[in-house]
Amino acid sequence: MTFIILAGGSGKRLFPLSRDKFPKQFLSLTGENSLLGETLLRTREEPFLLIGNQASLHLLRKEVKKMKADKRGEVIAEPFGRNTAPAILLGLSRIPDNDIVAVIPSDHFIKETEKFWKTLQDAVELARAGYITTLGVTPERPETGYGYIKKGAPLSRGFKVGAFKEKPDAETAGKYLQEGNTLWNSGMFVFEKRAMVEEIRALHPDLYGFYIAVKGASPEDWKEIYKKAPDISIDYAVMEKTEKAAVVEGDFGWTDIGSWEALKRFLAPEEGNAALKTELYSLDSHDNLVITRDKSVGLIGVRGTAVIDSGDFLLVGDLRRSQDVKELTSLVQERDPGTAEAHKDEVRPWGSFTSLDEETGFKVKKIVVSSGERLSLQYHHQRDEDWIIVRGEGLMTLGSRTFPVKAGDHVHIPREEIHTIEGVTETVFIEVQRGEYLGEDDIVRLEDRYGRT
Repeated sequence: MTFIILAGGSGKRLFPLSRDKFPKQFLSLTGENSLLGETLLRTREEPFLLIGNQASLHLLRKEVKKMKADKRGEVIAEPFGRNTAPAILLGLSRIPDNDIVAVIPSDHFIKETEKFWKTLQDAVELARAGYITTLGVTPERPETGYGYIKKGAPLSRGFKVGAFKEKPDAETAGKYLQEGNTLWNSGMFVFEKRAMVEEIRALHPDLYGFYIAVKGASPEDWKEIYKKAPDISIDYAVMEKTEKAAVVEGDFGWTDIGSWEALKRFLAPEEGNAALKTELYSLDSHDNLVITRDKSVGLIGVRGTAVIDSGDFLLVGDLRRSQDVKELTSLVQERDPGTAEAHKDEVRPWGSFTSLDEETGFKVKKIVVSSGERLSLQYHHQRDEDWIIVRGEGLMTLGSRTFPVKAGDHVHIPREEIHTIEGVTETVFIEVQRGEYLGEDDIVRLEDRYGRT
């Protein structure tokens, strides 16, 4: 069995911890590992394809390496997002026709792995019989944040799909729970590759054309192919139309952690407070979620509230309105796109940087270059830079010269001058940019070992 792990989502309902350049799957919310790290562990020793986007490619590779999964899997970056159907087909283009495939999200949490694998094996049996099988979860409560699957006629290991149901209102969700014949839609699928491709060809010719094109193309040609790809989910393209849809029921402690309310329920199911990276002092306060960056927080007479501090943004809101965080994120995007896009601390393939200060005419950053890593060979049209090395040793290139630098050294970089630095050890320096325009797009890369030229 080959896993296709979908990692292109943005997790806007978990803003401000989740950002466009550091989405939900990289957050550590359930333990020491990130959600993606837990997903990689869950696939055990099976081969996988991890499908993400160009912006997070270096993060995906770093996570795979951290979890020691790089020998059994491949990371693939879509040129841009086109929903789940094209992402799945891109993965299928690299898998043999008779393979059993399991499609799973990268950012869900499953508490009981053994029960998950038991449900997965039931789905595999149905897949071998020709069904395109989805994993349904036994509902624990009336839930308005999930889609539902109605069970149809019984099969050997599950059921035919009676119907797919959109996210319901509270009354309808209560009705589903009372009737007992509907399951939460987990967004996980198991099928034989050949069966899925045949259904795509029959049900969605444009998608099949995309599959044929991308199957025969090199990654350099994907961008042009993706421009013509339909923007559609696998649910709409196939699952809601096919006669081969089946569902197996599982109860393995699944949650998609799709909102702050969901995370609060996961961390503290009862009325107690839940806190991450926070020293919490509470008086007459119940059912709250508090996440900071190692701060102390006091609550007095507060109930059902999310307090989320990412360092550069503080969110305070009613947990019952967690779905509205996506709307708030859109508002931030309009007024301050940089904040919606990234944290002040940004991870890069070579290390990381932190924005310390910015005013008209100057910007200050702290930059960390990992040992053995190297910034791209680059220059800037519209700014000068001054670098002050504060820790470590590096090898600097400036114009035609290459020379060592160490703590205490100062290097002036005029505009239009090519430059780079490699960390001999972990190298930390303060960068002061000066100029009329200081945007991140004023970087002309001449050489880059991470493929960003």
